[in-house]
Amino acid sequence: MAAKENHLKTLEDFRNFAGVFAKSLSGNELVLLSGSMGAGKTEFVSAMLMALGYLRTMAASPTYAFHHIYSEAGRPAVEHWDLYRVKNQSELDGIGLWDSLKDSEGLVVIEWPERVNVSDWPKLRPRIHILIEVRSDQSRFLSMV
Repeated sequence: MAAKENHLKTLEDFRNFAGVFAKSLSGNELVLLSGSMGAGKTEFVSAMLMALGYLRTMAASPTYAFHHIYSEAGRPAVEHWDLYRVKNQSELDGIGLWDSLKDSEGLVVIEWPERVNVSDWPKLRPRIHILIEVRSDQSRFLSMV
């Protein structure tokens, strides 16, 4: 699959893109968000949640808890993972990532997916990888694979 690239000049453009992207999903995808610290990965998740109609639209960075589940009546759950603090592959079993990917029927969004060997990601779930790059003018360049 060829990469799709988008240059988003403002934070509002970035949020709007995340919302349109979220609405295009069927709801069972694995969305992998890569980018440097402060690139806007958690902001992207917040914009997705808002577009999907969640009342609590500010996603909390799960860096310290690894995992948050957003669920509201009438909406499929969105699982949000942050693997920044993962030091080795064996830690992933202990935090429940593999069980979540196997058991979840909803959307799963993972920040810092490069902490996991790419060959370990489940193949049964549609997977979209988004790389967020912040430019010197604070615009963002997104590559989607």
